[in-house]
Amino acid sequence: MQGRILDLVGIVQVGGSWERDNQFWGMLSRNLYYYTQDNAVYPSCWGQQIYDWERNKQERPQASLSCRWYHLAPHGFPHTVMEAQALVQFMGEVSLLDDERFKVWTLLSEFYRISQVFVPEQRDHVMAWVVNEWNYYCCLQNPPAVHFALMLVNSTAINPRNVNRLNQGAGIMHPQPKQDLDIDLWTQFLAHHGQPGLRNQFYGILMDHAFRVHRRSIWRYLLG
Repeated sequence: MQGRILDLVGIVQVGGSWERDNQFWGMLSRNLYYYTQDNAVYPSCWGQQIYDWERNKQERPQASLSCRWYHLAPHGFPHTVMEAQALVQFMGEVSLLDDERFKVWTLLSEFYRISQVFVPEQRDHVMAWVVNEWNYYCCLQNPPAVHFALMLVNSTAINPRNVNRLNQGAGIMHPQPKQDLDIDLWTQFLAHHGQPGLRNQFYGILMDHAFRVHRRSIWRYLLG
């Protein structure tokens, strides 16, 4: 049970029932996206997909089987102590995918940060549990992380014959079908053509702002 929702937190009606407003008066960081229709908070790339779907009225992205954390807490932010405990346990399972555990860390750390802003008298008992019972600072010392590998582009992969008005010959040749299992070659290709800010779209690729690519996401991309 979520228990009594304090006035300062605010409430919203979803599906005929009242629940805590997860928008928290605009206190969410840019790492999360709030969807008003279901009062849910979505982290990182999934939030971007929900935003694109809402803006373009495309088919709504569905949680994959690997997103078990979403089924543990469908609102993103936990609404019960049991949901919060389940997310903490999920985040500690090192056998699970790094990026899924990192999404849960993003949700819990944001929820902790927001809950701390409220005085104790204005926290619901889920917020109080996260602040008082969850060992946030212990997790902060060794949080789940997505590990990136630096892949240097092979200069022989540049294709000067592929000249068009957009790239003027710059670019890396698309891997051939027989090279589908060559992770390094695909990493070079996606690091060059899939950089954030370009018009090329490669869904599911994890890349940081140094253009370092997460190898496991490349493998999932190829299997998809």
